[in-house]
Amino acid sequence: MQNSSAQQTVPNSSGTEPPRLKAPANAADCHIHIYDPRFQPPVAKPARATAQDYRLLSESVLNARVVRRRDARERVAALAPFFAVGSTVYPIVHGDSLMWAVELYSSSRSYPLARRLSVAEGDVTYYQHAATALVQAVTGRVTIVPVADPDPVARTWIHRLGASLVPVAGVSSSLLAMLPPAIDGAVLQADAFAAVGLRGEGGTRRHIPSLDGGDTLVASAEPALVWLPSAAASAWPIPMVDARDRIAGVLLVVGGQHRVTRWFPAPDTLQAWGRILDHLADAASVGNDRGSVARAAGRVRLLPMASGQLVALQPHYAWPPDGPPGVSRVAAVVGDSVRVAGSAAAALGVPILRGPSPAGPEAQRERMRELYAEMRAALARNDWVAFGAAFDALGVLLERR
Repeated sequence: MQNSSAQQTVPNSSGTEPPRLKAPANAADCHIHIYDPRFQPPVAKPARATAQDYRLLSESVLNARVVRRRDARERVAALAPFFAVGSTVYPIVHGDSLMWAVELYSSSRSYPLARRLSVAEGDVTYYQHAATALVQAVTGRVTIVPVADPDPVARTWIHRLGASLVPVAGVSSSLLAMLPPAIDGAVLQADAFAAVGLRGEGGTRRHIPSLDGGDTLVASAEPALVWLPSAAASAWPIPMVDARDRIAGVLLVVGGQHRVTRWFPAPDTLQAWGRILDHLADAASVGNDRGSVARAAGRVRLLPMASGQLVALQPHYAWPPDGPPGVSRVAAVVGDSVRVAGSAAAALGVPILRGPSPAGPEAQRERMRELYAEMRAALARNDWVAFGAAFDALGVLLERR
């Protein structure tokens, strides 16, 4: 395939000439488009359809197009068959547009002297993050953004298809900040790091814990991402445990414009992973009057703090019968203490400004249960400051009733 300023045609199995693709004039406008063939009756099926509804003969319908590939991954694979398409499709809301982010990888099944790893397409011996494809949810337009420092395989394709790709400099910084972590590559990184570890560690073995503390009601195959205010990007914290189920650390895979993977080792005093899950479950059950509202525990996130500590956070959700689900409380293990509050900031001891009183009797009762749980948890750890804050908030809520 060669780059040219001339127009190019796309092969069409129907035998009719499809719309032409015009090469972009500059790098900032280098978007890859999929144009499907126009809807051109008379043919058998459209004829039968118009017999049922003559409005289908309107000019707007006759000028419509038949979308052959509606799946985001399928559209990206048709444009970039030389890359392996990631298994995760991540939604991004940028401005007034909804986009789907799909990761692309350089892969090979015959890289010499390499360990064989399993991905969605099968076993590979070479797998490097090459680019991110952004699919516009309304128009289906696909924009492929290569990584800042591509590997040699991706660099070869970028050199041959330079007019079809958008460089990082041609994408707005606000959109780059919203790019998710490269999930499939991070899984392979975590597996390799668990098996090999750092240099000089010897025979240290780690693995990702099989239990995440979440109930089946909120179970999902998608990774539990968090937002890092300091990096202004999303991240995926992957906990690591040793052979005795003790937490060894957390592998933090950061998205955004500068995607990196960092290892945060755990302090020697950190507890076993199963014990932390038990502490979080016990703390969240304090003052938890289920009533008619269904509740579920979310997946545990292990996050590194600036102080060097690792904090375990677990959200708990409430499903009222007449409203959408929401976070009812957050349990946290900080050092040797367990805390429960209405938000992650409150559980970590970060002062926050409380909003107005919740509307509706059921929402107010739910807020009262949250404050009661905060008071019980503060009383158990002799935290009279937190107890007084929850007590005052409860008093203000009762006066508003």
